[in-house]
Amino acid sequence: PLGRDACASWPSCSTHPTRPSMSPRFAAAELRRFAATLLDAAGMDPAKSPVIAEVLVEADLMGHDTHGLNLLAAYLA
Repeated sequence: PLGRDACASWPSCSTHPTRPSMSPRFAAAELRRFAATLLDAAGMDPAKSPVIAEVLVEADLMGHDTHGLNLLAAYLA
């Protein structure tokens, strides 16, 4: 499990105050920017990368983890 040290360098990262063994949490906007940056670096059309990033993060926010950022690695391959 990741603790507080795992996300110390991320400004919007937080862990549950009473359960530090929980996975870190990140702001959705930061995740969208991060995913779009990775997609751009992989050569995706810069007009499409923010849209794909938005869809992936939105899927995670809706609880559909299998259709969210979990797919990003496959899109980057």
